[in-house]
Amino acid sequence: MDNQRFAQDAYFVDAAEKKYTVLKDEKGFFNAAKHIQFNFGIGLAPKETVSTWAKFPAPPADVEKVTLYLPGAPPFEDVAIGK
Repeated sequence: MDNQRFAQDAYFVDAAEKKYTVLKDEKGFFNAAKHIQFNFGIGLAPKETVSTWAKFPAPPADVEKVTLYLPGAPPFEDVAIGK
């Protein structure tokens, strides 16, 4: 579903390289923003931005930093996990 493409392709990994993907609800939809404007693909003009959100499972308590991967962006490395 293109209106949830950001969630479909987003994930983070911890130092042990364990991959965490976006959670889904009881109907199988991602627990994330739905972008109706992207029903037929994602397209942004130069300097255009989009706000979004997604819910991920919590990593184990000893994980302090992760690397976040979002579609169309370079990895966000060493993101501190708030405790």
